[in-house]
Amino acid sequence: MKGTASPRHCSRACCYPHLFAARRALAQRSEWAVSQFGAAESGDRRGTKRLVTPATQMAGYGSGSIAQQARCAAEMNAAYRLFGAEGVTHAAICGPHFAQTRRLASQRSLVFLVRDTRELNFTSHAHCGRLGPFGRGDMRGRSFSSVRAVTVSEGFLPSEPGCPQPGPPAG
Repeated sequence: MKGTASPRHCSRACCYPHLFAARRALAQRSEWAVSQFGAAESGDRRGTKRLVTPATQMAGYGSGSIAQQARCAAEMNAAYRLFGAEGVTHAAICGPHFAQTRRLASQRSLVFLVRDTRELNFTSHAHCGRLGPFGRGDMRGRSFSSVRAVTVSEGFLPSEPGCPQPGPPAG
């Protein structure tokens, strides 16, 4: 029809709200990554700037591997090069993020730190280096631990912690 825009070229939010929501979410993740990792020490200014891209991707798909998070092979290889570069350490990359988290948490009256620890089993991958024993000592791998700071509103948690009580006996 004359005068109507093709759906492929429509830029109105009312036609494709999911696309605009995705763009907004990406912009928010990118802003978060800049605020958290923009001051990280990765050896040089370009490396620090490059850190924002994988941080943005990890914020959007935290459970995925770098290969799954990257939009293309070039981004994946850039992330691997960055994290494998001499002088790039966990402490240098995460230091500004940890400091900012501590500062924000100190401004709240109550913050829960929820920890998730996982053991990654690489026993069948003999070529992998820097692995340690875990389990009963017969497996090789690495331990991965993450902590999420969670604030809650008053009344969110029960006043007394406890365990679920068993129901009445069947019969």
